Amino acid sequence: MTRTQITLYGDDSDRFDAMQEAMAENQPGSKPGNAEAVRRLMDMASF
Repeated sequence: MTRTQITLYGDDSDRFDAMQEAMAENQPGSKPGNAEAVRRLMDMASF
């Protein structure tokens, strides 16, 4: 299994935080992990 580490700055970091907050609101009682938030952002991205 490989591991990738990322660093987000500025707007990217803000979008990541907003995604985690939105996910937490939809799943009360739990905070989503970083990997789950990154997967959702990648799914939303248009390549």
